[in-house]
Amino acid sequence: MIIEIENKSLKKELIDVNGQAISNYTEVFETDVVSKVEVLTNTDTYYLYLLNDRTTTTDVNNKNRASGKTKTVYTANIEEARQKALDTIQSNRYNHNITFNILNRYIKVGTPIAIKTKKSVILDTYISAIKITKNKFIEYICGNIRIKFIDKLLKERRR
Repeated sequence: MIIEIENKSLKKELIDVNGQAISNYTEVFETDVVSKVEVLTNTDTYYLYLLNDRTTTTDVNNKNRASGKTKTVYTANIEEARQKALDTIQSNRYNHNITFNILNRYIKVGTPIAIKTKKSVILDTYISAIKITKNKFIEYICGNIRIKFIDKLLKERRR
């Protein structure tokens, strides 16, 4: 038996949603950011704040604090409070996906793409799923787009 292992790197495809024959373009951007955690114990209260660079601080007056919602959690003693607060902040999540249709153009699943959005922002992502429709359009679904944390927060503030 002969086994060949090959490392194929797919060429990055360039997609311009304004310049190509693209239909049904949708972009979903959702964030769920907890930026302040209040940990209540039997005797004390501990606060932890998220900063724009995704680090944390206990300084309520820090200029680099991220905006978001406050969450209150409970623990038995103060020794566990910091870890409980970190676990809560680490559960922050976001979703940024793009879906579009192109007429008669096939791109394989896993192909890296650079997509220029309607707002002329270029994002690096990949094709995560394909659906072939009856009318010769191919629907492409992009994987969760990696964006710097501060960019996500700034985009959310602009809404």
